[in-house]
Amino acid sequence: MPAQSPTLRDMIQQALNSGNTYRDLEVRAVDPDTGATVSRGTLNKIVLGNVATMPSERQLRAIAAALRAPYESVRQAAITQWLPADGERPTLPPPPPGFDDERWASYDDTTRQLILDLYHIAEPGAVRNPPDEGERAIGA
Repeated sequence: MPAQSPTLRDMIQQALNSGNTYRDLEVRAVDPDTGATVSRGTLNKIVLGNVATMPSERQLRAIAAALRAPYESVRQAAITQWLPADGERPTLPPPPPGFDDERWASYDDTTRQLILDLYHIAEPGAVRNPPDEGERAIGA
């Protein structure tokens, strides 16, 4: 059985294991064609498996620059990670209660995550910011 190709997660983790930090990678993560960048938070989410769809071409070029790797090897690693060999597409996270399935599927991943985050914050018992956070002191 042939060895599985590395995933993008593997490539980023290898860069981290070799002494780079997320900050180092973020500084270098600039698409040479468009100037688009990829944040260290996004890189971390990729490593943790918290990104539901494959990054865009410009994001992959930025990640290739961060990893100092050829674009094609980064693209192939992303394909390995997000498009399973058996051809099955990853499924969408389920919509929050009250959302129409068709409408939910029409949102991009970022919008879906924002909605899920808002629902989580609104749940009873969810952690909230202290009530005085961001308020100015009286007389200030």
